[in-house]
Amino acid sequence: MKYKNVLFLGISLFYFTCSFAQVDSLYIGRYRHAYGGSIRLSQEFLSLNYEQDGKELAFEPNRPVNIGLAFAWKNSFLSYSHGFSGMRDKEKGKSSTVDFQYHVVGKNFMIDFYFQQYKGFYRYDTDQKEYLSFDDLRINLYGGKFTYVFNSAKFSIGAANNKNSIQKKSAGALLLGGSGFLSVIKNTPELSDGIRANDSRSYMFGPTIGYAYNWVLWKKFLASLSITVGINGIFDENLSTNRTVFYVNGQVGSDLNLAYQGEEWGMGVKSSLSALYFNKVEGYTTQLSNKSFSLFLTKRFTLKKDPKILQYDLIDLLDPSTY
Repeated sequence: MKYKNVLFLGISLFYFTCSFAQVDSLYIGRYRHAYGGSIRLSQEFLSLNYEQDGKELAFEPNRPVNIGLAFAWKNSFLSYSHGFSGMRDKEKGKSSTVDFQYHVVGKNFMIDFYFQQYKGFYRYDTDQKEYLSFDDLRINLYGGKFTYVFNSAKFSIGAANNKNSIQKKSAGALLLGGSGFLSVIKNTPELSDGIRANDSRSYMFGPTIGYAYNWVLWKKFLASLSITVGINGIFDENLSTNRTVFYVNGQVGSDLNLAYQGEEWGMGVKSSLSALYFNKVEGYTTQLSNKSFSLFLTKRFTLKKDPKILQYDLIDLLDPSTY
């Protein structure tokens, strides 16, 4: 019963802080239209990197530039993208990928979910001046991140991410949060320059801290930058020996957005990087990274009648208030 009381108190506190956060209308505004449809051109992928004394070995998927569609409603943002096989570089081998992400953006928090399954990678051999293919290398990453945004009365996390609000005047905010992920890496290649087979299953969790700032360059032009760092407790299981070790390592993340905040039309560019670090393998620092770069064009609109399925989203369970 004691644990139930503690859980109830924590949920109540979270609900209180979300529901009663006030917004300064001089800094943050709302769009007249509730919905937004976007088309985007993007390059995004999951990669595995090893680095030692300035030398880097990067395993990347042969994933072509994607053409994607996105839909924003209330505080949610859902996107789907597809890369056409004819746009792949045949020298880099074959890759198959499933990459699904769901993002919820509130007044003072953001939740990100990831479901990623990649098979087939390549790396560029600088000595032989050619691409080496690793068709059996598999990397799966599942999990999510929670970020609480301070100074949400003046700083809009929505303006910088799913574009559900407008930043009128420049402002910054402290970011605090946490993340939890499961990663599975199989068929790790054996290479003569030091890296040996290191198939692993890793459970990682830990806190993050960062800072974000929205610059309003002109009336409707916005530049946003956020940087976060964190530490993870990692239970790392070697799939060859079934031996599990626990250690602590770091994570970093950054986002850069340049956008036009029009009432009817919006456009911009976004670049992001997030990296999880693991114990060294044969002296090499191991890093699992998500990288993305995209160009987008958004048309905002209003429906004559809101479909029932779109009248609610996940944030309504946490923050039913509006502003």
